[in-house]
Amino acid sequence: MSHPMSQPHPTPPEPVDAARRAVQALGVAFDDEGPYSREMTAAALTALGTCVSYLRTCLGPAQPAAIPDAATLATVLLTLHAACARLHAGLGAALRAIDRRRLPADPAQLDITRVAAMRAALSGVCDALQSATGGLADAHHAATGT
Repeated sequence: MSHPMSQPHPTPPEPVDAARRAVQALGVAFDDEGPYSREMTAAALTALGTCVSYLRTCLGPAQPAAIPDAATLATVLLTLHAACARLHAGLGAALRAIDRRRLPADPAQLDITRVAAMRAALSGVCDALQSATGGLADAHHAATGT
């Protein structure tokens, strides 16, 4: 695997156009209206993993080229804030489903002790996401002064 250049340089239009088409295709494939299935969830997780890996590199070794200024950093922070807020809301819904005994859908899949342990762990994750959401909002505010 090649390492990204550490100095800003112009990006050829082909990769940018390909990325825009991929994002547009993701928007179509993963529309709020569905469809929803185990296979679609697996595909969404693969796409998320790819994007998170890319952003990790953008925030690390590729930072001088990928995030060269405060305005770009502020956009990254705001987007990460929104992502954490959405994940927090989604996990909150999962917690409510556990509380209503709707998750897992087949109660025979997990005994009540494991469900309780999963619920406690997810509750901690929700708290961490809420904290991260607040921290990213604070960082955005610091970057923009707004």
